[in-house]
Amino acid sequence: MKVKRLKIIAIILVIQISGFYLIYKNVVQPPVSIEDVKSDYNHSVKQFYLEFVESNVAFDRKYLNKVISLTGNVTVVQDSVIILNNKIVCIANEKFNNTIKDKTIKVKGKYVGYDELFDNLKMDECVIELL
Repeated sequence: MKVKRLKIIAIILVIQISGFYLIYKNVVQPPVSIEDVKSDYNHSVKQFYLEFVESNVAFDRKYLNKVISLTGNVTVVQDSVIILNNKIVCIANEKFNNTIKDKTIKVKGKYVGYDELFDNLKMDECVIELL
């Protein structure tokens, strides 16, 4: 009787430890840097915005929370925010250099949505890529 009870307890412990390991492995993961993630889409700012104007519902369904690389002209630089072609707001974790103003750059970031108040598209976790 004791041997049977010990086997059952051992099986239950193995199942619990396996469950905890799977939960830890799949749920508790450190965040991945946007620099290490491959872009889901590559567009020019003009092409990206025109697609939004055509159908913003389909646009959000396609691009929301996806990593996107955009090429455009920097129109505003302010601390950790740059604006491309006066339509795409890119927010970064670090400050941008003011020397990139009025230059064409490629930015990679996560599309987070449309700001109706300011009439622009927003991207988060942006980094500048090489052209």
